[in-house]
Amino acid sequence: KAFMTLRSSERPFSVKYVDEAGVDAGGLYRDFIDSCGAELMSPQLPLFVPTPNQQSNSGTCREAWQLHAGPLTPPVRRMLTFLGQVMGICIRRGDMLPLCLSQVCWKLLCHQKPVLEDLASEDEATASSMSRLMNVAELGIAAEDFEDIFGSLRFVYHNSAQEEVPLCEGGAERVVTMSEAPEFARLVIAMRLHEAEPMIACIREGLASVVPVGCIETLWTWQDLEQRVCGSPALDLALLRKKTVYNGYIETDAPVRALWS
Repeated sequence: KAFMTLRSSERPFSVKYVDEAGVDAGGLYRDFIDSCGAELMSPQLPLFVPTPNQQSNSGTCREAWQLHAGPLTPPVRRMLTFLGQVMGICIRRGDMLPLCLSQVCWKLLCHQKPVLEDLASEDEATASSMSRLMNVAELGIAAEDFEDIFGSLRFVYHNSAQEEVPLCEGGAERVVTMSEAPEFARLVIAMRLHEAEPMIACIREGLASVVPVGCIETLWTWQDLEQRVCGSPALDLALLRKKTVYNGYIETDAPVRALWS
């Protein structure tokens, strides 16, 4: 019964706040969805963290959050699955979940392959460093100067949880030489772009209980998915003006003209 409720276009549940008066005619439900978005993008839940670009206030997409690459405990798994169900409800009903996630998250949800430019939208510093290392031969530096310029690198790199992750067996003991720099960079990029896949799988599990994810992968881009879940970030002023109802004013009144000027 619960499964069929989620798969319908009707409101799947009603909301009542403890010790607060109010009948849920839709407003409390929308407030609950808004509160979900606010809590997800906060330290209150262990699901998302600010992207490095947001933390350093540099690069692009500085307002975005990314999945936290921490332990996938049973409570975290349940929360991620529920998040996927809420996303599915938004797709099916047209509700809006106010989330600002990195494009890496949206691409992985759509089974689309993220690339270096997507990493730059999360972590400009890492993407820039790895781009230089991948093309280290073009920098015109001598092999003996490599360590002086890039420091003492080993085949480990921090993930979004700021934990060092071995990039290969024995990575902590393996020194990165100039000839191995491109391999090191490729391993770092792959690790950072795919570190959230176990969490993505939980979200997709919840999403699949509400909407056919195969159709999403086939027919939608990651931008389509983001817009169907979160709505468009652009405000259509012409549409807003067309739908505006004036109480005590007419459209030619000075305050109304000032509003739209």
